[in-house]
Amino acid sequence: MILKRLYAARGSDGEQYEVHVYAEPAGDAAHHHGPPVEHLSKICTATGQELRVLSHGHYQIVETGVFLTASDPQAI
Repeated sequence: MILKRLYAARGSDGEQYEVHVYAEPAGDAAHHHGPPVEHLSKICTATGQELRVLSHGHYQIVETGVFLTASDPQAI
C-alpha cells in the first residue's frame, strides 16, 4: 500500500484533520505497458480512522460520525 495523496480537511467538530489516500498496484505490472495501474485501497485520517467518501471533498469518519470537508481541488 502506497500513500498517494494527503490533504487538510476541516471537521464538523471544528478540528483540523489530515486525509490520507492509499493505493495498491493492480494487476500484473510485468505485462502492462504504459503508466502503472493502481486502485484506491484506503482513505483514512492521519491517525488511521476510516473515512467514508460522501462526495468530492466530503467525508465522514466511520467511528465518530464527524463530517470532514477538504478544500483541495485534488481531493477525492
